[in-house]
Amino acid sequence: MNNVLVAAFLLEAVLIGLCAARFKAFAKRWHSFVQSVSVCGTLPPPPSDLGFLTLRMFSRALCFVQVGSVKVFGKEYLNSVTGAKMICANHPFGVDGNVLAMVLNAKVRVMVHGDVFKAAGGLGAHIFARWGAFVANDTIRDRGVRARAAAAQVLTSGQTLVLLPEGLTNMQPTMLPLQNGAVRIVKQAARESGAATWIVPAHLRYGAYPGEWIQRFPRPVQYALVLLLFALYRRGVTVTFGKPIAASELALNHADATAQLRDAIEWTGGKANAARLC
Repeated sequence: MNNVLVAAFLLEAVLIGLCAARFKAFAKRWHSFVQSVSVCGTLPPPPSDLGFLTLRMFSRALCFVQVGSVKVFGKEYLNSVTGAKMICANHPFGVDGNVLAMVLNAKVRVMVHGDVFKAAGGLGAHIFARWGAFVANDTIRDRGVRARAAAAQVLTSGQTLVLLPEGLTNMQPTMLPLQNGAVRIVKQAARESGAATWIVPAHLRYGAYPGEWIQRFPRPVQYALVLLLFALYRRGVTVTFGKPIAASELALNHADATAQLRDAIEWTGGKANAARLC
């Protein structure tokens, strides 16, 4: 009987040791991946078919709960350009990226804040990197050089990039000042590839917005509150695409080119929609 107990104890110890070794190896691979893709300027592989499918499923589910109906206008502009293009839209809500992912129905790349990849012990990196995202900033301050280089590489390789040049959402329809990264990336990609590179302006208009009151809270709390109060803000969204802008059509001065882009986004959402109602 004692021999049986000893053998059982030894077997249990061996199994625990094997499990611990496997878990340690898994944890090492997990953190190694998180560290490698969380460096600004590092491009994970393009989204796989499985990654694209899971992003579509997640976006559909989230938009069904949070947004409701989705109307799309101007999609012919997306098909009017071939090759490298960047989709630039306003950023009035927290689910804008998911709305665009669902509407575009194509594998795209998107820039995200480094904290997204580090969320939940690195779970964010394992999810978003496989969906096509890459980090736009980290602890090293380089004035966006690495982020722009990575984004330009996306475009020169013929992939589609989605960028929200406001950077952060303000949970209301008015646009924040645009950062000049979008126009600089397109210009850089066109210069490096020697081929036509395009910006397709897009505008998202929701049926209801939380407004200024929610901005007093940290952003994760804002997103959680909007999701919990979905019944108040589930009023649909209209997505409008506008006339593409070639990199060669942008002003040489980055500030002037950014103003061009802002005018294009605002016109797409304002005058274009008004013309359709006439």
